[in-house]
Amino acid sequence: MIRKPTLILLAILALLVGLTFYLQKSPAAQVDSDSATVTPSQTPRPSVLEGWQSTSIVFIQLSSSDGSGFDLVPSDKAEDEWILGPEDGGPVSLGTIERIRSEIVSLKVVAGLEDNYTLAAFGLEEPDRVITIRSSDGKQAAIRIGSQTPTGSGYYLQVNDQAPVIVSKASLDSLFELLEKDSLLEVPDESTSTPGP
Repeated sequence: MIRKPTLILLAILALLVGLTFYLQKSPAAQVDSDSATVTPSQTPRPSVLEGWQSTSIVFIQLSSSDGSGFDLVPSDKAEDEWILGPEDGGPVSLGTIERIRSEIVSLKVVAGLEDNYTLAAFGLEEPDRVITIRSSDGKQAAIRIGSQTPTGSGYYLQVNDQAPVIVSKASLDSLFELLEKDSLLEVPDESTSTPGP
């Protein structure tokens, strides 16, 4: 004869098996197969210069708060040559120009800021540096570079009259390195020069 506790255990087991089958068949327990396979992905950061192409930039000007600065413009003499101006007039390697243009258009917004702050709080009222670019179709952008963020990981930046943003310090430092005036002028390749008599 089966004891009473054994019957109770069998009844509980039957209830658990029935509950398992019910939950598997219940619509609330079913998961949409599309949502189950979605892998979360990082949202790409917006570009500082939306709609700009590096190849369309035909003028680059760097000006500093101390009054120094220079222009980079295509040469009138050769189609694939740029010169450093206004008074230097020396040729600049096309490879360097391509890297500068590419760095400028690849600047990404790390964080956006509200436009109700005073620009002075970010060093943007009288910025240390301004990079002005012009495209072949007449568009122009003034990229005002302000002070570093409190963490030192980025710079405050403003394009024209848009709301200020934060960009990566590493990306801007890389651009500043390319825009060092002394390193811009082409050094003649001595391997191609003809030996003297």
